[in-house]
Order: sequence, then structure tokens, then C-alpha cells
Amino acid sequence: MSPKLFSQSSAPWLARLTIVLAFVSRTLQADSDPVETPTPIPTSVSDVTDVFNVMSGTEKGGCDAYDVNEWFHNAWFFASEANDALMDARNAKARGVTDADSQDEVIAAFMNRIPGDDVPWIFCDSTSAVAAKWSDVALTAGTGAVDAEGRKIQEVYAVLYEENWLKRNRDIKQEKNKAERAKLPRPFIPFWVDALKAYRYAETGDYCSKNYKRNMAGTDDNFQPTTITFCPKNWKSVHYKEIHEFPATLEEEGVSINEFTIEGLTFFHEMFHNALLNKHTPDTAYSIGEITRAVELEDGEFISQEEAIANPESWTLFALAWYLGHRYPDYTFASTESKLK
Repeated sequence: MSPKLFSQSSAPWLARLTIVLAFVSRTLQADSDPVETPTPIPTSVSDVTDVFNVMSGTEKGGCDAYDVNEWFHNAWFFASEANDALMDARNAKARGVTDADSQDEVIAAFMNRIPGDDVPWIFCDSTSAVAAKWSDVALTAGTGAVDAEGRKIQEVYAVLYEENWLKRNRDIKQEKNKAERAKLPRPFIPFWVDALKAYRYAETGDYCSKNYKRNMAGTDDNFQPTTITFCPKNWKSVHYKEIHEFPATLEEEGVSINEFTIEGLTFFHEMFHNALLNKHTPDTAYSIGEITRAVELEDGEFISQEEAIANPESWTLFALAWYLGHRYPDYTFASTESKLK
């Protein structure tokens, strides 16, 4: 498969308890042999830098202007909420739940630093990657020095050049049907990431810029180390920076669950891509309507049950809905608004 730089996370968060019910129903019905109930995850977590390399400074993707550690801790909290829900489902039926196993891997990814050069990197905007031309003289991976033989990027990385640029352009040019042409992969150009001393590949453009303001974050797992690029300047719909800012009590019905959007959910979403790889966690849907099959996807089809389970945004909504049901026990969030039980 040709490299793809980002798995885009671009929609605001909504949720219904029906997501929880759908997942629990699906997992309890799984035809599988019993497995051991997972050990509850720890009640405290490491500092984010114990698990990730976090770009320092305020330029080239630097994160010093943001509290990445708070995102990390809140994301871990939502992982623990999802884990509690799955453990409850397991204990209730005393049987294995194969679909829940991937959640365990995501939780483990919060706690375990990968040794050596493969420690994942976190950037806080896409200026960490500087666009280049395929015809530019190549920089040497690992050092950043100019290629000793003066070779072009397209010569040093001939296979990537053929697959990502030449072939994609040919396919687009040859496709006469406008609708089908729009579905084809866009040509990629090289981007030099100085922090990694390596090239990455993506479509032309600044991923987090105002021209891409719907992008919330992206994960690149096509090369080592894996990188997560957050776009916090685009987080206009986020209402809270961390969980403790949520209201202590809920005083009325009709409060939209969208009022509880929080920065850590974006981190949690990207952890699925980071831990389980993009190819296993495609972003099939972002909206609650699409996830619950109330609304068709862009291709006119409804999301399948398997696609919904693999879809990271389903899990962020799942965890948020589960938590709010415990945080405000007098209310149910069976719809997008709070209702007294």
C-alpha cells in the first residue's frame, strides 16, 4: 500500500448512549471462546514524555504553548472509562469478548514507551514538515546532510516517486469520469521533518493551516517512528481543556452532550491509530448519525457494524457517553441531550 501521511480527525464530538448499547450488544453476541477478564488498568499514568517524544519549542511543530500532558492524562482517563464498560460487559456474561481486545492494546500504548529510535513523536502543528519538490537535491536520512552524489529526491526514493507521484497523476489524468476521478488518491510530495531527520510524504499543503481548518489531528504510521500531529489552533469547538472543568452538577434537562467536548478526546482518538495502525482503524465516520446508521455515509451506504467498531470516533463517543452517565447519575444521555431518569 502506498504511504499515507495522515488519518484525518475532523468532526466535532457528539454521543448517544445507544453507542454504548450497540457495542456491548455486539461484543456480548460475539461467537468466541471465553477469554480471561483483563486486569484493571492502573489508577495513575506516566508523564506524556515517558511514552512519547514531544516536540519542544513553539516553532516547527513545537508544543510548549500547549499542555500536552493534560491531553494525555485526560485521554488515558477516557480509555479507562471504556475499559470499565467492557469489563462490566464481560463480567455480566462471563464470556470472552473478542472485539474488546483491541481496547486493551490502546490502553497498553498509553503506558509503555517503545525503546530505541521508534518512540512515537508528538507535534503540535504541521510546520514540523517542510514541503520539498521531487526534483530537489535530497537530504540524507539520519543526518540532514545534502546527498553526497547530488542526487534528487526522486532518484534516491525512486519507488515512492513512481507510486506516489507519477502513478497517481497518470491515474487521475486517465480517469474520464469526474466522480470516479475525485475518489482517486491525490499525488504526494515529500516533506522534510528536521526533528526526525527524514522525509515523510503527503498531499501538497499545510495540514493544520486555515485552508485545512477542519483537521483536528493526524497519525502517520507508514514509517518509523510513528508521529501524531495535533492541530490545536483548529480546536474551535472544544469547550473544556480537561475533565475537572466539567460542571460539578447538572441542573437541567436538554443539555447537549456536545457541551462536554474536551481536548483529551482528540488524543484518545489518535491513540487508536497509534496503537492499532491506520489500516485497522479507518476513519469511516465522525458524526453520530453516521455511526448509528441514522445517516448515510458520503458514498451513499450505511456504516456496517464491523466498520463502526473499528472506527476510532465511535470509541471516543462511547467513552464520553459512559462517563457522563456516571458523572450525572440522575440523567440519561440516551439522546444527544440530558434527560432525567
